[in-house]
Amino acid sequence: MKRRSIARRSITTLLSLALLLAIAATGLRAQGSGDAGEWRGWITDESCGAKGANAAHRECALKCHRGGALLVLYDNASGKLYKLDDQGAAEAHAGREVKVQGTLSGDTIKVAGIAEAGG
Repeated sequence: MKRRSIARRSITTLLSLALLLAIAATGLRAQGSGDAGEWRGWITDESCGAKGANAAHRECALKCHRGGALLVLYDNASGKLYKLDDQGAAEAHAGREVKVQGTLSGDTIKVAGIAEAGG
């Protein structure tokens, strides 16, 4: 009788562990898959953030970037800052209002393209 009880508990523990691992794996896949989309905002530096979301801030953003700060997108609609994985493309558009196409993973956009927002 005691052996059956121990065996049942062991099986229950193993099944619970397997279920937890399956749930964790599903969550990791969903988190890493990313959401494709388009974001509109200003290319600024991470130090100034929203304060630098304007054309007059271009030189400051470039200076900070050359000093090691990341260039980011300040999203007009949400008020969020997004890191950009393509700093070269971001540098070409620093201090400008743009549309960024790409895939979102956490707070970083994997950039597929950046274009002037125009108007």
